[in-house]
Order: sequence, then C-alpha cells, then structure tokens
Amino acid sequence: MELARHLEPAASRVEFVRRCERHGIRCFLQGHPEVWQQVTDNPPREGITPDQEHRVRCAGFALKAAVFQERLIGELENSGVRVLALKGLSLSKLLYGDIAEREFGDVDLLVSFQDAAKANAVLDSVGLRRTYPSGLAPGQQAAFFRYGKAQNFSETGGAVSVDLHWRLVSPWVGSDLMPFEELWARRQTLEREGLRPWSTLGDADTLVFLALHGFQDGWPSLKQFLDLAVALEVLDYDWSEVLAIAGYRRVVVERAIELCVRLLGVPHPNTMTHSYRDYHHALEEWERLALAGKTPQRKLLAANLWSCHPSEALRRSVSALFWPAIDDIKSVKLPAGMSFFYPLVRFFRLLKKAFDRREFS
Repeated sequence: MELARHLEPAASRVEFVRRCERHGIRCFLQGHPEVWQQVTDNPPREGITPDQEHRVRCAGFALKAAVFQERLIGELENSGVRVLALKGLSLSKLLYGDIAEREFGDVDLLVSFQDAAKANAVLDSVGLRRTYPSGLAPGQQAAFFRYGKAQNFSETGGAVSVDLHWRLVSPWVGSDLMPFEELWARRQTLEREGLRPWSTLGDADTLVFLALHGFQDGWPSLKQFLDLAVALEVLDYDWSEVLAIAGYRRVVVERAIELCVRLLGVPHPNTMTHSYRDYHHALEEWERLALAGKTPQRKLLAANLWSCHPSEALRRSVSALFWPAIDDIKSVKLPAGMSFFYPLVRFFRLLKKAFDRREFS
C-alpha cells in the first residue's frame, strides 16, 4: 500500500481503491475490513463484507478462465502441440495455493517456436479471433511468427482472452533466452479439484521469468513485485540453477531480486549484489521505471546489464536493436519467403526517424 501511494500520493479514497485494482493488489486488503471501509465509498451488499464480495468476483473470473484454459490446452494437445500455461491461473495456484487467490486478466499459454503457426491455426479453428495484431497479410504473418513473441485471441462476447506465446521474453531481453525444450524438460504439473492437471514452468524458471518480465515491462504493476516476493519465499529452487538459467541476463535477474528485497523487505536467497544503496535508492529507481510511460527497451541494452563477454553483449545489443517490431512488419508487405528482409526494413525506418528528429530539432 505504501508503494502504491508513491505513484499517486494525492489520490482520493475511491481513486486509491481503483489504483489497487489497476496494480492487481486489491486482494491484499482481504482480511482487513477496517481498511476496506477506509478506502471505499461504496457500501457492501447486505450480509457481505467488501472483501468477501471482491473474493467472490475473483473466484468467478478464475473459474471462467480455468474452463477456457482447459478447453484450449485440450484442443492444442489433441493437435500434437505441447503447451505450458503461464502467469494467471498457474501463478495463483503455484504462489498462493489456489486459482482464485491472485488477480489476473487473461490466459497465457506458451508453445514452441516451431509450433507457433500450427497453434495459431488451432485457435483460429475453434472460433477465436485474432485481436492483436490483426489484419496481417500472409507474408507479414510469416514474419510475425519469425520475429514476434505472442498473439492475442478473444472469444466473441467472451469474458476471457488468451495470449499465445512462442517466446517467453522480448528480444530486448533475449530472443533465444529460456528455450522451450529446456523449459519443457523442467516443467511441473499443477492440479486443482474439478480441473484436469496442467503443465507450467518449473520453480527456478518461474523465478527467472518473474524477474525478467518485471524489468522487461519496467515494473509498472505492483502485482509483479508481490509475485516475485512470494516466489522468493515459497518456491523450491536452487540459486545456482536460477543464475544458470538467467545466463547472459544474470545481472538483470539479480537486480530485479534485489529491488524486490529492498522495497518489500523479503529475505534475499543468497548474497545481494548491492546495485541499490538502500530502500530509498531502490524506491527512486523503481519510480523512474514505473512512471516512465514506456517500457525500458533500449535501456536494457546498457553494457552493465549483460553477463557475458563485451563482444557478445555488443552482438546481442545490435541484434535486439534491429529486431523487427510489429510496426516494422506492418509497414511493408513482403512475400512469406522474404521475411528475413524485415531487419533491413527496421534499419531504414530507424534511419528515417533519426533524420526526422534531426530535421525537426
């Protein structure tokens, strides 16, 4: 709650509740009815406390998402596609004990890069519509499978959407980091009464993913910190395995965990790297990221955020810089067999932007 107030200190009580919802942390007010009464102007329904009403709403959504996820995994597996369920239901069960204990907004599934096109076709065949990106020509779609990360689908009139991933993190972090085959080999199975068992990331992979995903997004949501904090305390992992999985992004994982430890006071699993002097320094760095309005992207290419030889870091930075984004792919229609030319498209678009900025200034 204290960190939430740092983002918008002048918010009213109603705005504070809305902010907690936006950051996915309203559930942490449960069990404290006096806090609910202080921060909400809406009286609860007769016989139901505000935290009970919120819990019922979260449970209802979680059950809808569980049915939706189970159906999609079944369709994909019947087509020979291996699937790992990410975030959402999996994190709720893994970190908090049940699918309804954590707030989330959609279903996230991970397939292998080789199965990306097939998996997309399967979701098309069951009546889902592509919401982002959409309207791509065949050649652009082929390029998106090659350079993209995830496709969003939704049901017509449905309450739950799905992000189908074939890369776990963005190219700014590492396009070849945490390959699917290794994730699949370390997977674990989750169970919940009334649902079929499903596969998700192993504990060490979950911790690395939460750390990298937070920095990838710029830590805009307090829920990301809370998930990482709980993961540090409840998951069964070996620290050396965590660092091995992080590989050339080891320093980013270490910084993410230190940031969480400094801000939330959870125990560090090993020895801190002291990237932040104290709580106030960590708070300043977090606010700078969270309030930036844009994801860090190029900031992640800084030399001090690579755990590899400088020549390899430079190569990876250049690759990330010229890795085609969806705007680059949408800007030109190329035949499917020429998708490898899209890095050149990105190069010329970046060059044009640089000239435009120079001319404007």
